[in-house]
Amino acid sequence: MTTKRKTILKLLILAGLLIFFLSPLLNSPAFAVTNKAYLRAAYNSRENKYLLIWTDGRNSSEGVDCYDTAGCNPDIYAAFLDQNLALGTDFPLANSSKEQSYPEIAYNSRRNEYLVVFNQKDAETFNIYGLRINNLGQVLATIPITAEANDQDQWEPSVSYDSANDRYLVVWMGIDRGTEWGKDIRSQLLNGDGSKIGSIQYLSRDENATRAIDNQERPVAVFVPEEQKYLVVWENESRGGNGTVLDKNGNILISPKNFFFVQNSGRIVYPQIGYSRLNRRLTVTWQEGFNVEVVKVKAQQLTTNGQKIGPTVILDNNTSPASQYQNPRPGIACDPENGSCLVGWYNWRQYKSNLQFLDQNNQISGTEILGLGSRPTIIFNSAERYFLVIKSDNPTQFKTITALASSGPTPTTSSNPTPEPTERQSSPSSANNLNFKVEFSGAKEESAILINLGVKNKNLRQQVLKKKNNRQSIPLSNLSVNTEYEFTLSAFPFLSVKKTLTVREGENPAQNNALDFGTLKTGDLNSDNQINGLDWSLMKLNFGKEGDE
Repeated sequence: MTTKRKTILKLLILAGLLIFFLSPLLNSPAFAVTNKAYLRAAYNSRENKYLLIWTDGRNSSEGVDCYDTAGCNPDIYAAFLDQNLALGTDFPLANSSKEQSYPEIAYNSRRNEYLVVFNQKDAETFNIYGLRINNLGQVLATIPITAEANDQDQWEPSVSYDSANDRYLVVWMGIDRGTEWGKDIRSQLLNGDGSKIGSIQYLSRDENATRAIDNQERPVAVFVPEEQKYLVVWENESRGGNGTVLDKNGNILISPKNFFFVQNSGRIVYPQIGYSRLNRRLTVTWQEGFNVEVVKVKAQQLTTNGQKIGPTVILDNNTSPASQYQNPRPGIACDPENGSCLVGWYNWRQYKSNLQFLDQNNQISGTEILGLGSRPTIIFNSAERYFLVIKSDNPTQFKTITALASSGPTPTTSSNPTPEPTERQSSPSSANNLNFKVEFSGAKEESAILINLGVKNKNLRQQVLKKKNNRQSIPLSNLSVNTEYEFTLSAFPFLSVKKTLTVREGENPAQNNALDFGTLKTGDLNSDNQINGLDWSLMKLNFGKEGDE
């Protein structure tokens, strides 16, 4: 590629245009999972794969989208999605005779496992449960998070993981039926092993009252590692959208204890939140309006203390609806490196999912994308830096997978270059293998280390290396010859290394040489490709424990 063409490509990316990844991500395999609802997913940064979970209706005579009726018996199922976006065989996580629904999931990078939370009907009351799931999908422990009775329902949990202290914050709404109480927001802090820290906290009740004003519903939480705090937001049935800020121990940090991210607007429902460490800002997106004709999707940036930054952005202004009951239920994920966020929502009028990038300043970036399906789930892949979007072709069948490159920063001045004409080229010859070598600082001679090796738009190989056998070879059949690639080698808990090589026909490099990645430095314990105060905190927490060397 000429220097001029490289410059044009960079300008296109900077202009905020959305770049679809090359094969295999451009032609991402579709999968059909029928009679399912409430799909959620978590990205495993250590193994470059995803765990998908959902409410499953295969054993429920009332189907999947039922509630508190005879024959309503949905379960929680899961399946792994590998780095090539191939779906594995599904398996049950919770499939007792009880009604189990509304699962959420968080990945634990310290333990290489997951915590799945959901609500389960015990007798006449719903309670919150957790499941510790290892990296193979096996249930390690069941955790009863609440133990209410007498119609004191606990409902729709969310969970966020604190990698610095190996803790989870679980939040949910408590429903006190049969009394004058309404719905309020509650939380419980857990250690990484699932044990409870302290007692349940009430996040939305007024200081001098026994209940919250109005109904408070559907909370979501996110952890801010640089400041070791949580931010929780939820919907306020009649007054807007609320939130609060908690320290690492689950204590409320602000006074008054709740803030508004939007106030005195239409009914605010289904809030979701994303975080970028680039400028330590959070982006909240929500649906404004519920079961009415005019429904909007909006977004608002916040500081880590819950203060609003700039104006609210309207992403979908539904002023001429074709029908009633449009509930877009937006989702969001953010790129922590460049601050861009991808928001997706359900477009009832066209029965499609809309996707829209926001830049680091919460401004709309690039053009809106329409795709088949509805209610997208969005996850950011931090290793290969792309957004994974999982949508559905109907409300109970998840099918379409799309991979989108991160939008990149928006320039202060726009540029619209005209691409040069594409030259006709003969079919390229094929490359055989890449020979490479690498060292790992601090690793023992007998150590077996899982590495990921890839180029910008795809992962080439995940394999285990022995420290004493550090020279390896991988096939390059999917790469074009006479093309320059930047190869990235990463492994936990080491910093990744990048090397540039022009791929030629046959063996690479030529003359029996090897691409030398040098010595990978250890110390990246929270998988953010930096060694900073968070990593030192993790070392301090674990250094010198019995059995450690």
